[in-house]
Amino acid sequence: SSYISWLGVAVAQAHLGRPDEALAALAKDVETQGGYASMLRVSPSVDPLRGDPRFDALVRSLRLGLPR
Repeated sequence: SSYISWLGVAVAQAHLGRPDEALAALAKDVETQGGYASMLRVSPSVDPLRGDPRFDALVRSLRLGLPR
């Protein structure tokens, strides 16, 4: 069995200008409980996705206990 860092995939895709693929990878990270979801609000690695309504909805769906 091999491990896939969905966050790593998401960051790479985001920085390559591929938001659809990046958001799909982030959703996979959340789905597989990759453990990085709690960092999405503050991590600069996902800055290219900020402002995308789909990214904002994903972060809101995590209910991280932070102000919305």
